[in-house]
Amino acid sequence: MKHYQGVLCRVIGGTDNLNVGKTVRIASLQGEHSRYGRIWRCTAVDCTIVTEYGAVGTSADFAQDWLDPIDEISSNVKALEKEAARPSTVFGEKPINTATQCIS
Repeated sequence: MKHYQGVLCRVIGGTDNLNVGKTVRIASLQGEHSRYGRIWRCTAVDCTIVTEYGAVGTSADFAQDWLDPIDEISSNVKALEKEAARPSTVFGEKPINTATQCIS
């Protein structure tokens, strides 16, 4: 899978490896670095990320080699399967439909 704007990636490297394992989305191409190659600006997905300067936030720059693209379709299917396997109600209780029931 290729790197481009909008792709979901797992961080697999970095200058201090503080973001390894986190999920980010590629926002834009920042340019070429003489040592690290292509640099991408990425935004955090359900987490915070740490810059090379120690700042904590929701976006940072990553070398292309530090990003492993994730196949969103298979990750969405896994999430849906996990959700479907979880029981939605407690045994013996009926789900509450807040649209039709009123609290008096």
